[in-house]
Amino acid sequence: MIPADEDATAKFVRVGNKVLEQSKQQVNQATLIAVDAADKVEFYSQASENPLVNKYKAKVEAELARMRREENNRAPRVLIMRYLIGKEAEEAAIEKQKNPGRGKSKEQADAEVRVKEARKAAGGSPRSDVNAAARRSDRQKVAERLSDKPI
Repeated sequence: MIPADEDATAKFVRVGNKVLEQSKQQVNQATLIAVDAADKVEFYSQASENPLVNKYKAKVEAELARMRREENNRAPRVLIMRYLIGKEAEEAAIEKQKNPGRGKSKEQADAEVRVKEARKAAGGSPRSDVNAAARRSDRQKVAERLSDKPI
């Protein structure tokens, strides 16, 4: 609100304060952009060493956008990624507690079936000069070796 009896000095101070406030806002905005750019570069530079960066980058950016919009929070991307990993681990643990007798996953069950089938199949002899039918178990070999010795 501009007073009616404002002199030139008061007007100069009022306008100067307004310009100063606008300059501060511009500097703050530029600083936030620079800090965000540095954080982004630091986060994505870890992608070659940490495969989780590529896996979580979309989720991290979405969470960062939500945090800025709703909470006015500018957390570093690395911390957001760790938060998301911990959140997923917690949800998985809770789900596991809800279903303790769930059993094995489909992949585990399929692997178990394949192992059982492979163990049933009679494998060929590892040596080509020995007949597979003539193979003896270790127990049979020991019994034959000790058959003529008194025990």
